[in-house]
Amino acid sequence: MQKKAQKNFISRSVYYHSVAIAEQGKVGPEWNFNIDPVIFVSLMDFTLDHLPKEFAVHVSLCERKSGKPITDRERYIFVQLPLFDKKRPEDCITNIDRWFYVLINMYNMETMPFTVQKKLFNRLSEVASYASLSPKEKRRYNADLKAYRDLTNQMEYAKSEALAKGEAKGKSEEKIRLAKLMRERGYDVSTIASLVEMPEEWVESIVIG
Repeated sequence: MQKKAQKNFISRSVYYHSVAIAEQGKVGPEWNFNIDPVIFVSLMDFTLDHLPKEFAVHVSLCERKSGKPITDRERYIFVQLPLFDKKRPEDCITNIDRWFYVLINMYNMETMPFTVQKKLFNRLSEVASYASLSPKEKRRYNADLKAYRDLTNQMEYAKSEALAKGEAKGKSEEKIRLAKLMRERGYDVSTIASLVEMPEEWVESIVIG
């Protein structure tokens, strides 16, 4: 990701691309220059005069007269973000459209678009929200998340054990234990009932009496 244009930007790109290719070299006579493809992707918050006025410019090593690529080992993709033409979420048709819309507009979004369509955007929303927390809030969030995951794992284990043994009594006892444990951790009755899959009245009789 490059925020501002620099002198010799294309040459800089060629240099870093070449380094990634050269690092694949191996010592010894056995190596036959069989390199993996290297695709250099540059997200630019500016445009370059000598590139076509297109959002994504694909460049490869070609035979000059025919314009046909002579290898698939070397490719460049220059993404000129100012030329992105999707102004509203509803204008975005493909996942690529949606990703770049979020990337470009995230700084002034109050809510994350596209969370209904794709689980990946839900994850992106979670990451963005987490990144905005203070260090103290992150520590508290991580502690709560760990406690929740621990309890969830215990419940999943209890369920699998109960099903494997076919003992309804054992399953009930495990739910009672988990309900009491969650109550000690500060979970409310409604949340406990949802997690142990029992009515709230049952939970109240167990943890409140």
